[in-house]
Amino acid sequence: KTTVSCNLARALLRCGHKVGALDLDYRAPNLPFLFDLESPELLTRGDGDHLIPPRSQEGIPVFSLHHFWPPGQAVMVKDEEAIYDVKQLLQADIITWGDVEYIIDDTPPDSAGHIAIVLENPNLYGCIVVSQPSRVSRADAERTISLLREKEAPFIGLVINQVYLAS
Repeated sequence: KTTVSCNLARALLRCGHKVGALDLDYRAPNLPFLFDLESPELLTRGDGDHLIPPRSQEGIPVFSLHHFWPPGQAVMVKDEEAIYDVKQLLQADIITWGDVEYIIDDTPPDSAGHIAIVLENPNLYGCIVVSQPSRVSRADAERTISLLREKEAPFIGLVINQVYLAS
């Protein structure tokens, strides 16, 4: 999912769109690594409590929960706490993105709560579900698609990640 999110952001940028990337995964916040932004100290504060995400070499602002703790440190957080934090980040409008048309959200693979919060965004363009070709991943994807339909969220499509074929 993270690789798809990164590649989608880069593809939109190449098509001339202004795009940002948001990593909402506490347990595996890897989006900054794919954009070569590994240092937490890259996150700066703007006016008040606004946070300014670092920009990738291509100019994509990348905000990640990774920026709140040292690299390699494991973070133990309850799902309710993670959902509360994400809700604050998204609803309080404390991230200063600059001039962007799209923000690609990379959510954790196991949290319907995160997805539900993202779906509350009135500017949501659409959702892409990423899965792998296995029974377990398919079941997860089916549940996520069911949630999207239940919430009447715009569903763009399903990506079957077959990265295992590359090795």
